[in-house]
Amino acid sequence: INDTNFDKSKFTIISIGRIATVKRFTLIPSIAKMLKASGCDFKWYIIGGGDQNEIYKINNAIKVYNISENVILLGAKTNPYPYFKAADLLVSTSESEACPMIFNEAKILGTPIVSANFGSSYEFIKQNIDGYVTPIEEMHIVIEKLIKDKGEYSKLSPSIDNELLEESIIAKVNNI
Repeated sequence: INDTNFDKSKFTIISIGRIATVKRFTLIPSIAKMLKASGCDFKWYIIGGGDQNEIYKINNAIKVYNISENVILLGAKTNPYPYFKAADLLVSTSESEACPMIFNEAKILGTPIVSANFGSSYEFIKQNIDGYVTPIEEMHIVIEKLIKDKGEYSKLSPSIDNELLEESIIAKVNNI
């Protein structure tokens, strides 16, 4: 990653997507404030472009919670995959997603996931294997546990489900 704003020296969290109200990126600064207050050492990067009003709200919350050293808006990236690969954790604060492709992208690149508990998150994340699905109000507890407990973090082994591999899908179609 050739980005002077990206620092991998601390536990690295990414949230990726279109900046929009439904993604609830505006909650990240308050979650980060709780993590910082509990002694966690981390950087949380928000990657994406979109609604300028939402971007303003995120920047304002970063200032209000005094966490500009921890939460950084990187803007839109044409190729976010190096960030997935470099990150320790992908966090989704969305209130809903039809088909959260970022989960599969994270799993392909071996990045554990913490997601708010919307319907399709349970279809894409195997609890305690790929990551965790949690109520947004408890997200800071789960993230803190993963930052502080290396044993808990190392238990996570995200990978793409064999049933989603091309060969498996072709075999099923041929079988039908």
